[in-house]
Amino acid sequence: MARTLLSLFIMTAFLSISAQNFKGGLSLGLNGSQVDGDGLAGFRKVGITGGLYLQYPVSELVDVQLEILYSPLGSLDRFRISGLRSSYIDFPLLVNFHLPLEVWDEKEVLNLEGGLAFGYLLVATSPDRFTDLTDAYRSVDTRFMLGVVVDLGEKTHLGLRYARSLYSVLRGGRVGVDCFRGFGLCNEYVNLVLRYDLLGRD
Repeated sequence: MARTLLSLFIMTAFLSISAQNFKGGLSLGLNGSQVDGDGLAGFRKVGITGGLYLQYPVSELVDVQLEILYSPLGSLDRFRISGLRSSYIDFPLLVNFHLPLEVWDEKEVLNLEGGLAFGYLLVATSPDRFTDLTDAYRSVDTRFMLGVVVDLGEKTHLGLRYARSLYSVLRGGRVGVDCFRGFGLCNEYVNLVLRYDLLGRD
């Protein structure tokens, strides 16, 4: 928890820096998740996600983006009886590519993003929240992320993202190849989020 609070403080401090070089703000959206390997197929576990993001330009077409997010993940069966409820504080580190396009004689920008996220497990429980399962799962979940962001206005952006664990989140499982060879349990989710810039580059 101390590391989480420290990271939140650092992120907030970054957002107070002059907007000459940085762009950042708030994000709020929904996660639809499942746990690959638990036999409960379908992105039925839905939760509200939100946090802060900060972008720094590497070039005119490329940004590096750091985020801190609260992410509710897990899985549910059709009857919401079996599954898992888990909560993470995520730290995505992404590279954004801004691709200029011309659509119906209008200049638009398509934003593609990709990178890694490190999720720190806060709690894991049964779907009814009565059984604490936190000790059965790894404290850190490393994931890859891919996404696309569309500008809705000068300061408002809509993002769609896919993320998946690289390694099993279950303690005692095989490490290194789990999520590529079908071993272990792996977080998998799609994310739809609205972002609003509080800082804008000059």
